[in-house]
Amino acid sequence: MASQLVSKTDKLELGKMFSSEDKNGDGHLDKTELVACFKKMGYVLTDLEMKDLFEHIDIDKNGKIAYTEFIAAAVDS
Repeated sequence: MASQLVSKTDKLELGKMFSSEDKNGDGHLDKTELVACFKKMGYVLTDLEMKDLFEHIDIDKNGKIAYTEFIAAAVDS
């Protein structure tokens, strides 16, 4: 559902960003990869802010951010 609310151009850019930060190629972002992603976007967050953000984005609570969770967070922001 959330991915339908993002324009094709935005979705492509987000997809590129997600893929470029998925360093181990597992299709998910861990906390370190997510921090790097936010730094590329110009955001510097405290450890507590990143922990809270990660927990908010990790909808299924598996300790990883899937592409769909990443897109949903982008739409939410």
